[in-house]
Amino acid sequence: TYGLTITPGAGNSVVFDAPLGGIAPLGALNVGTGNTTFNSSVNAASFTQTGSSGTTSMLGGMTTTTGGITVETDQILLGGAFSTASGDMSLNLNNGGTLTAPLPITVVTAGGFTQLGSNGSSTLGGNITAETGAIGFAGPLTLNNSLTLDSVANDITFHSTVQGTSSGAENLILTAGRDIKFDNTVGVPTSLGDVIITSARNVTALGAIDASSVQQQAGSGTAEFDGAVTTTGSGGINLIGSAITFSGGATTSNGGPIILEHSGLLQFAASQTIHSDTIFSEINLNQTGSVDLAGTIETNHAALSFGPAPGLTQSPSPITLIGDATLDTTVGGGIGNGNIVVYGPIDGTQNLTLNAGGGNVNFHQDLGGSTALGDVTIQNAAEVSALNITAASIKQTTGSGLTLINGDLTTSTADGIQLAGTAFDINGNLITQNTGPLSITNSGFRFGNQFFGRIK
Repeated sequence: TYGLTITPGAGNSVVFDAPLGGIAPLGALNVGTGNTTFNSSVNAASFTQTGSSGTTSMLGGMTTTTGGITVETDQILLGGAFSTASGDMSLNLNNGGTLTAPLPITVVTAGGFTQLGSNGSSTLGGNITAETGAIGFAGPLTLNNSLTLDSVANDITFHSTVQGTSSGAENLILTAGRDIKFDNTVGVPTSLGDVIITSARNVTALGAIDASSVQQQAGSGTAEFDGAVTTTGSGGINLIGSAITFSGGATTSNGGPIILEHSGLLQFAASQTIHSDTIFSEINLNQTGSVDLAGTIETNHAALSFGPAPGLTQSPSPITLIGDATLDTTVGGGIGNGNIVVYGPIDGTQNLTLNAGGGNVNFHQDLGGSTALGDVTIQNAAEVSALNITAASIKQTTGSGLTLINGDLTTSTADGIQLAGTAFDINGNLITQNTGPLSITNSGFRFGNQFFGRIK
């Protein structure tokens, strides 16, 4: 139960091969400057090393009974299991030093876990749990094994880069009682495996992310992706949360879908592209979600939908165009036809362009019902179905099947209404203003060409 102070001196080394505190825990264990190696387990009231230089190797794990673990030196080597009954595990790297765990480690602290020293770097994997404090890495972090972090009641913060050792091999699994923040890139230049957020309040990624998949299983705040998100595995991008924002675009490959389930605002920035190698699916949870849409959303000849998935009863999201938007299911080398289905209403003064190739375009609620849209253009589709559309102009350039309109088409500019396709059933009024023309060109018949309404 007595304390122990170890001072090797600069350039000198002290090595402990046997356990310390194996029968009864030591008191406070203090280490000074020099190289100190613990090849077996350490059990003490607390461990403190501050203002030191050299290498401290704790290869057999460590348990503290009344205080925390504080290490400040040039090089730190970890192995085994670490736990604190009270206090933090704080590892401060001086002089651009390194924190290394050659094999997976297990850490459970009553407080937090922090790597300090922004010029230092860490290479590790394993499991780290902070029961009351935050988890943070000040310097670059490289995963040499999969890493699971759990800040039960606090934040997880990466102030510098995070990357893997073997491309796509090391997973990063995060659970936060509060927020998760990436201040720099993730998976650059060496991509991670699966990045999985099991739960968090807010998630902020300021830089690009490159991983096998990016998943969020629960989130009560905002998930914000300011950089490009790139995935290369079949898991793609699958996010469940409240508000979700994409500011830097997203791309999946190798069969990865993009599935976004949200109860708050889902926002896409203008001039960015969201590309899914298979399906794109937006689902409104709890009937409270909405969408701010801009930029391009495209799939590789697969379905693109805004609204409930088949068999689900959630209400569709109202969509507001905050910039010109394009929905396209023809991008890539895939085989087959991708339908575009929008279950909710769309409003906003911006342009909307749709290209379904040989797939169908289906609108289940009005377009421009509250705020007239800009130019609405359907470039390619097989069958088209819509209700009321109010826009600056309405154009369909190609249609291989039936275009069914169960509502009014109303335009306000000189481009008017210009429809070209195979067959048309129009059950509503056709209204153009400001010298806009009305042109309907059909190349064939399907159920006949029908029009019930007025032309103005």
